[in-house]
Amino acid sequence: MLREFSANEESWKRFLGKMLEVLAVLTEVRVVHSDLKPDNILVTTDENSRFDSLKVIDFGSAFNYDGSGSLSTATPEYMPPEALSFLGKAGDHITQLKEVDHPWSFDIWSLGMIWLELISGFPLWMSLKCKVTSRGRTVTSKGLLAVQGRDSQLILREQRSVIGSLNEVVGRGVGLQIDTAGVDLLTQMLQWEPSNRISPVEALSHQYVRLST
Repeated sequence: MLREFSANEESWKRFLGKMLEVLAVLTEVRVVHSDLKPDNILVTTDENSRFDSLKVIDFGSAFNYDGSGSLSTATPEYMPPEALSFLGKAGDHITQLKEVDHPWSFDIWSLGMIWLELISGFPLWMSLKCKVTSRGRTVTSKGLLAVQGRDSQLILREQRSVIGSLNEVVGRGVGLQIDTAGVDLLTQMLQWEPSNRISPVEALSHQYVRLST
């Protein structure tokens, strides 16, 4: 699982590049995974514990972007705000999503939230406070999007708060450290308006990823 992958920034850049390649392929065939989270990404490392390869699993919630129907149950903390607003409501969610987003908008947000989880050092959904010591700092915290009952509307509220202070959230994280180019790419992946989110192909050309190859 991805949570067992303790990467330095260079290994993370290689991992991110491979994930963006996966999303680019899914975009090309008009498929949305819709349940990207650490548990659904398997990674292997080389003999020096550096990133080697990955596999994305569990397409049980995936859908055809050109299709129709309701969203399958996914993991709310990694879902984008426009999809969270549909949870618990009947209707043709997929058609409604197409009115506001691109084929990659859902999954690129989820990948951004996975990245933010690694930066924070705590699983997004962790409701109990935990203590983490890193780089000489001891921090007690819970997940960035942890709310009582995993209520989608409360998660939406926390999402808005996190995105509104993204630089501060990244700065106080005790997990993965990223440079200013990384913050720029993360910001483009986590744009609140889905139509403004960077595409996988564009992200692969971003300085943060390109300089790692």
